[in-house]
Amino acid sequence: RPLPPNSSLPFDFACCRGFAVILLAAALSSMAGVYFEKILKGVKVSLWTRNLQLASYSVVTSLVPLVISGEWMIIQEKGFFFGYTKMTWICIIMNAGGGLLVGTVIKYADAVTKDVALGASIVFSSIASTQLFGFEISALFTMGVSVVIYAVFLYGGRTYCCGLLAPPSSPSPLNSLPN
Repeated sequence: RPLPPNSSLPFDFACCRGFAVILLAAALSSMAGVYFEKILKGVKVSLWTRNLQLASYSVVTSLVPLVISGEWMIIQEKGFFFGYTKMTWICIIMNAGGGLLVGTVIKYADAVTKDVALGASIVFSSIASTQLFGFEISALFTMGVSVVIYAVFLYGGRTYCCGLLAPPSSPSPLNSLPN
């Protein structure tokens, strides 16, 4: 819950609490990603079967609120596609394509690769939004984009972390230490 405006708690406490919540969310997300990958890669099935399995969860999570809200009756009267516009169809097609891409990534790559690709896609989407929606690039945004791009190259093995990490082909300095 948010702090009241005249709170006697110091600003540092609010920042620490927010930081702790972000760390908890990141940890839970990471654990969920690892568990998800373990469950999905534990059984060998076709890509289309995997996509149908993933889609079934979205159907359930979409139908339950629809029935609870009472909108189900309107859909039965006017039809499922009532009110769809050209932009609605574009969004549906883009999400379907994205779903197929996610299924492919999950089948043929790991969670880290997926996260790197997600970071890169956010950067490209943000850059495209400068032209499409008039988004203004700030210094903080530029710094974030630089870190994401560096992470993509770092993960791809195209660069090495400020000389701190040895290239994979060279032996580790730790292995050459005497016993």
